[in-house]
Formats: sequence, C-alpha cells, structure tokens
Amino acid sequence: MNDNPFDAFDLDPLAPPDALTERFREIVEDAPDPAPARAAWELLTLHPHRRIRFALSTFVDDEAPSSGRVTAARSAPVVEPRTPPEIDARHLLPLPRLSDHSPTTGGVDPIATVSEDPLLDEDAR
Repeated sequence: MNDNPFDAFDLDPLAPPDALTERFREIVEDAPDPAPARAAWELLTLHPHRRIRFALSTFVDDEAPSSGRVTAARSAPVVEPRTPPEIDARHLLPLPRLSDHSPTTGGVDPIATVSEDPLLDEDAR
C-alpha cells in the first residue's frame, strides 16, 4: 500500500476535511477491514500540517529522475499573453462629477434624506 493516503485511497488532495470524512465513510462501509481507512482518516483530518504535506506530495512525479528539484506531475495551464488596450489622451482626461450636473440644485445635498428625494415624491408625478 502507498504511504500517501491520498494516493492509497484515491482521494482528492484539494478536498476539505469534511469532504474527506464523507469519502472515508463510503470507503469504510465497503472495506472488509476498516482499520487502515480509519488510521488514514485520523492522519488527514486531525493533523492539518500532515494533510497539507500529503496533499502537496500527490503533485510530485516520483518516477522523474532525481535532480534535486521538485517537478510537477501535472503541467500548468498555458496562458496566452494579452496585449494592453490602446490608450490615448481622451482616456487621461478627468471625468466630470455627477453632482455638477444636477438639474435642480447644481449639486447633491449631502444631508438630503430619502424622504426629500424628488424622484420618490408622489405629488411631483
């Protein structure tokens, strides 16, 4: 049996502890001897630093030649470089404030309440 519980029980290394617990319940129900599954469950759910260590080791390719460097078992997705959008002088101009264009007062009263809102006034409609 493999030393890594994620590999030995075919578990998702990115799964949270509650998902691991649910998966181990399924494994124990089907297993003739639940002791190894219970030991692995305790190892992964009661000791977070061990769970992280085992999870990270699932992504290491054990069959790669030993060069002292860790190589990823799965390759990272290829991301195409994006070109930045064209910027000209009109993008650098400051935008006008909306409060400068208020049709009633020429600005927004910072102390105005909802009851004073002319859009909500029933008599103005």
